[in-house]
Amino acid sequence: MALSVEQRKTKEVAMAVLEANGQDYDTALDQFHQKIISENQELILKSLKKQANNNQFQKGQYNGK
Repeated sequence: MALSVEQRKTKEVAMAVLEANGQDYDTALDQFHQKIISENQELILKSLKKQANNNQFQKGQYNGK
C-alpha cells in the first residue's frame, strides 16, 4: 500500500526525530511491531487454535478440544 502525502510527511518527521535521538527507524519500527504482537498474544493464540481446530474438522479429525 502506497503512503499518502500526509503519511510520507509523518514518516519523514518521525525518522528525523529518531535520528536526532540516535535511534534507527527500522529498529524502532520493529519494536513497535513486537509491542503489538506482545499485547495481543491471547488473541493470536486463540485465533491459531481455532484455525487448527477448523483444519482438523475439515480433515475429519476433530477431537473437540
